[in-house]
Amino acid sequence: MIYLSQLLGNPVMDSQGEKIGVVSDLGIATGEVFPRITSLAFMGPGRTPLMISWRKYVESYDEDTITLKVPSTEIRFSYLQPNEVLLARDILNKQIVDTRGIRVVRVNDLKLSDTSSTQLRLLGAEVGVRGLLRSLSPKLETIVTRAARAMGRPIPERIIAWSYMDLVERDLSNVKLSVSHKTLDELHPADVADIIERLDSRLRSQVFAQLDDEQRAGAMAEFNDDAMAVELIGGMNEKEASRILSEMDPDDAAELVSELSYDRAEKLLRLMGVKEQRAIRQLLGYREDTAGRIMTSEALSLPEDQTVAYAFERLRALDEDFETVRYLYLTDSDGRLSGIVTLNQLIVSDQTQKLEEIANKNLVTASPEDDQEDVARNIAKYNLLAMPVVSDDQRLLGIVTVDDALDVLEEEHAEDLQIAGGSSDGEGGERSRDVIWFFHRNIWIFFWIIATGAASAASSLVFNTNIAPTLVFLACLAMPVALILADDTISYVTNFFLEDDPGSEDSPSILGFGFRSLLLGLLVSGVTAALGAGLDAVIMNWLMEVPAGSIIHHIVVSAFGAAALSALISFILTPAYLAILRHRDEKNQETSGFALSLISMAIAVVTYLAAAGGLFVLQTSVGLVLYDENNKRNNTPSASAEHKTLTQDLSPTSTEAKKVKKNSWKYILMAMGPGLLAAFAGNDAGGIATYSSAGASFGYTQLFGMLWTVPIMCFLLIVVQETSARMGCVTGKGLASLIRERFGIRLSTLAMFALLISNIAVTFSEFAGIASSMDLFGIPTYVSVPISALLVWILTVGGSYRRIEKILLAISCIFVTYVVAGILAKPDWLEALRVTAIPQMSTDPSYISLLVANIGTTISPYMMFLVASNVVEKNLDTSDIPAQRADNVAGAVLAEIITWFIMLTTGTVLFPAGIRVDSAAEAASALVPLAGQYASTLFALGMVGASFLAACVLPGITASAICEAFGWERGADRTWSEAPLYHGIITLVLVISAIVILIPGVSLFGIMLVAQVINGILLPVLLIFMVVIAADRHIMGTFANGRAWNLLTWFTIVTVIILTIVMFVLQAMGL
Repeated sequence: MIYLSQLLGNPVMDSQGEKIGVVSDLGIATGEVFPRITSLAFMGPGRTPLMISWRKYVESYDEDTITLKVPSTEIRFSYLQPNEVLLARDILNKQIVDTRGIRVVRVNDLKLSDTSSTQLRLLGAEVGVRGLLRSLSPKLETIVTRAARAMGRPIPERIIAWSYMDLVERDLSNVKLSVSHKTLDELHPADVADIIERLDSRLRSQVFAQLDDEQRAGAMAEFNDDAMAVELIGGMNEKEASRILSEMDPDDAAELVSELSYDRAEKLLRLMGVKEQRAIRQLLGYREDTAGRIMTSEALSLPEDQTVAYAFERLRALDEDFETVRYLYLTDSDGRLSGIVTLNQLIVSDQTQKLEEIANKNLVTASPEDDQEDVARNIAKYNLLAMPVVSDDQRLLGIVTVDDALDVLEEEHAEDLQIAGGSSDGEGGERSRDVIWFFHRNIWIFFWIIATGAASAASSLVFNTNIAPTLVFLACLAMPVALILADDTISYVTNFFLEDDPGSEDSPSILGFGFRSLLLGLLVSGVTAALGAGLDAVIMNWLMEVPAGSIIHHIVVSAFGAAALSALISFILTPAYLAILRHRDEKNQETSGFALSLISMAIAVVTYLAAAGGLFVLQTSVGLVLYDENNKRNNTPSASAEHKTLTQDLSPTSTEAKKVKKNSWKYILMAMGPGLLAAFAGNDAGGIATYSSAGASFGYTQLFGMLWTVPIMCFLLIVVQETSARMGCVTGKGLASLIRERFGIRLSTLAMFALLISNIAVTFSEFAGIASSMDLFGIPTYVSVPISALLVWILTVGGSYRRIEKILLAISCIFVTYVVAGILAKPDWLEALRVTAIPQMSTDPSYISLLVANIGTTISPYMMFLVASNVVEKNLDTSDIPAQRADNVAGAVLAEIITWFIMLTTGTVLFPAGIRVDSAAEAASALVPLAGQYASTLFALGMVGASFLAACVLPGITASAICEAFGWERGADRTWSEAPLYHGIITLVLVISAIVILIPGVSLFGIMLVAQVINGILLPVLLIFMVVIAADRHIMGTFANGRAWNLLTWFTIVTVIILTIVMFVLQAMGL
């Protein structure tokens, strides 16, 4: 056996031993079970591509050389034939469909059979790890496989035979595949639907377009996601779409048409045949979730006075695509349904018998307005294969088949699980379900941690004492009781809702249910209060003589009193939750029990904090009065001093009380998407630290002289992001996939390794930014970093791209805090604008160093991958390029406006005071005495938001790019069992980053600086990959970079390289 990777790059020698080129590709004839190698492609002198016949010219071959039969002067060159495919160009590194394993994979190598010295045949594609290692280095494969075998874990080959491969990334309409070749057309529609659902948006449309109408119609009916079917049907022209709908079963077609816009649906229906159109319109006339909507009109009805022989004739005359016949439905002389005949009964009956003689007259029927769930349960109850749907006068309208009933029962089960707060993902692995179950059932932990941290941070800002956060933390120790009971009330309500029948005489009213819940709430609250009182008695017995004992007493009473009150309110609200469930159920709307739990716990947090604060203030106030009265009588010192001190400490300062609270800013962010998200993510912890340092180090003449770099940074950012977005729109592939297909496995491995190292380093800096900023709010690193890492992990591994993008764009709104901080700093606006437009240079080495750092930190490697990946995820194409340009320009301009305000704020306030800072956190802290608490808080909040945004983006784009390059399953909507490496890489990046930041004594600013250095080294490498692809007309077609844009992109690369070199030289010189 020999592999394609072992032949590529080998010298081609003629019969006289003269080297005439190197192997670049092999051609195969596709019309065979094991295709023969028919052509040899090689690079001749001057890198001229040449092709010759394998059979006619190749004498011998091995892993080192290919020898020809004739001298170079006798070679006659040929061309690729219509039935030929080039292995390296069309298959290697590309995605293919494994029609046996029903999955999409990427080809790492190709296995060839060398049964003779001259003939080669293709056996299949290697899609496993061994092919990846072999393509990198055969020695590496040997070392790894031997090591794995020694450890008892041998690595097998994963070969997909040619007969089970289907090519999905090249138009093979002119290539005749072998008859035995099992393509997508031969798979079951459910398998085709599974494969298409796993593909990227653009590739999904490509594969779907290769199917015939019947296969496409079958796959449409099998999609789990209606939105995907609508997306695919929306991408077709009207005639093609109407043809697909005509091929579908009427009930499936009606369901799909109901999801389309009215205008689109009407156009498609008018293009359909009269019979199909009438059937679909009839079904659309019934309400959703009724028997009429899910029934099919394709049912065989016969007069009851006909014979068995006649029934067989009618069965033979049915179209091939007619709904599977399970029963014959008999009608009387008035056309009313009178009985049914099973196929078994028909087969064993005499040909001359009347159908009414063998019919079953005990009919179980449904009305078209019956609820679909009731019909499905009846089909299951009576073990039917189909149930007739009849009108009020017993005329047959259609039938509901058992497969439709199973779909309804499955949907009902999923809805019930959703209402109960469970998960309906039956395809995920056990680990995935366990993780999801854990988070669903223990979400109160995150509410507790976040609420406690937020309350502690707020108390440190409002009150002038270090003890306030500690007291708040202790007061929140009983909050889990309130949160768990709030969650349990939702379980109580949903269980009652699922078991109760509102139409039953025994069903209680909302008022009755509320009264019962109130009694239960009083009981639970009483038990909670009693537990608190018992705990307080024990604590006070131990701490009677301790000076702070009375304060601890107040905290315990406040905590458990608040828990009891919050629990009571949770039970009082249960009738409202039940009313919501019933109201939405009447409208056939889904309701998530998990969402109700979140609402209930949010209310519990608010009521708990309010009650705990009120009880504590009430107790301390009463205590002060009593102690003061006691002191007046006894005229002796007492513990009132302790109360007074605490009360004073927990009161706002007079100066803060006098400040007028400003109105909140309303900032409207146009969520255009990829460009905006990438640009904002680029303003991360390292960038903000650099801008802050630059602002604090130089004053008006020099700092504002540096503002002229902002337009340059904006221009460079636009160039890079526009190129990345355009590549995604044209190819429908991410940058990682394009690098793999254009440069092969070795260079793509280098690129992915560079991206991994760079992104891990930048993730370090993001958590360093979070830690240093949260420390200003009194939240230690060992609390802020693990919580942030956990939140990032939950957001990154769970949910669809659209949901994640909306959340991240919402987080981006926090950047407005820098604009507000800049306004509060009151700079000289005219001078700032003047020097932004007029460059002013300084020969100060530190000025030059910061100037280089400002420009060098604008573009990060991950931003190129993020933009292209997001464009592909949103299924954009060449028609969207103008909109994407607007998106990228808007994102770059807004991001650089934020940069401008950061330098403006720190330069206006800190430079005149002679304060130098090394990080944004130090800048925020230094702003307090000069610009006030609000400016400092806003600056620190901006740092937290920026760091958290970038931390959310980095692990996901890292995992997505690596998995895309190597053909592994990826996506936030994939379970752990479906995409273990994707989720594993995300987890690994986050865990490593969090652990590094938690190392005692680690320099957070040093981590940010190292991240910038690593970015500076690796960025030019990845930029070169991007520019070469963008200029390749074989890939980009007419949208390839022109001369002007090529000059701009290469100018960007050269500028970044020069600036990086200058920055390193200055750092090496200690400047």
